[in-house]
Formats: sequence, C-alpha cells, structure tokens
Amino acid sequence: MDKLINLDEKLFLYLNHLGTETWDLFWLSMTNEWMSIPIYLLLSLIILKKKWFKPAVIDGIFIVTVVVFTIAVSHLFKYGIGRPRPCDAGLELRYLSSENCVGEFGFVSTHASVAFAMMLYIGMTLKKYYSWILWPLMIWVAFFCYSRIYVGRHYPGDVIGGLIIGFAIAWMFLKIRALITKKYQL
Repeated sequence: MDKLINLDEKLFLYLNHLGTETWDLFWLSMTNEWMSIPIYLLLSLIILKKKWFKPAVIDGIFIVTVVVFTIAVSHLFKYGIGRPRPCDAGLELRYLSSENCVGEFGFVSTHASVAFAMMLYIGMTLKKYYSWILWPLMIWVAFFCYSRIYVGRHYPGDVIGGLIIGFAIAWMFLKIRALITKKYQL
C-alpha cells in the first residue's frame, strides 16, 4: 500500500507541476462547479426536448437522486478512509484553489464521482437520440477531473476512486431506470 501511495504522490507532483500561469485561469474555471451549470442546463433542456414531459421529469428525478446518492457514498469513503488532501500532506505543490485546504479529506474526489455519474447517466439516456453525445461528455469529465489535480486538491488516486464510484452508481441507476421504464412503459 505504501508503494501505491508513493506512486500516487509522484504522479500527482508530476501532473500538478505541468501547470503554468498561462493555463491557471482556464483550469481554475474548469474546476469551479458553478461554471458547469450552463452545461447541466443545456443537457436538461435537451432531455426535455427529446422526451415527453413525463419521462423527462422522471429522468430529472433520477439525475438529482444520482447526484445526492453519489455525494453520500463519496463522503462515506472520504471520512471512512481519512486520507489527507495533497495540500495537507506537506508536498511542494502548486496550490491554486480558492477553496481552503483544511478540512475534508481527499479520497475519494466527490467532484469526480458526481461529474462522472451524472454525465454517464445523462449520456446513456441521450445516446439513442445522439449516438455521439457520450464522448464529448466524457472528455469534459476528463478535463474536469484533471483540474482537481492541477489546482492541488486531489491525488490521481482520489480522482480514479471517484470515477469508479461514479461509474458504479450511474450504472446502478441506469438499470433501475430501465426496469421502471419497462414496467410502466415510459
């Protein structure tokens, strides 16, 4: 386990130190969840446009449930494992986040788990209308996740753990949605 943690720290330092002042504003914007709201609103409008009202509302309820459930599971891991964030570990890093480093633990990245769960759920929901939509959403998630490393908030392992949790939760809720859709013919 120590070797894995050491590798995670080395990879973090490498990726974090790739940053330059030229790109700092871009990555700070990318990591800010409020900057994602226009994407979420656009995707919500697309769901509403492509589906009848009732299925769109059901998808909206599922998306909110996916987000809340993902946050809860991520926090269980975060506080259950208690791994400090890179900014609390005494590493020589580029810390750019406007967020205070003291407080929450880092493993797993809640930002990564929620973003991946939500985008995977939405992408799979819209895939029958837009076969291409999943790739741009996953590319956005990759940029969003890297931004957490770039600004110094998470180790790569934190992000990977978040992606795994996000995938599992999105998959579970997609299966539940499919069962409900089949049973009630929505």
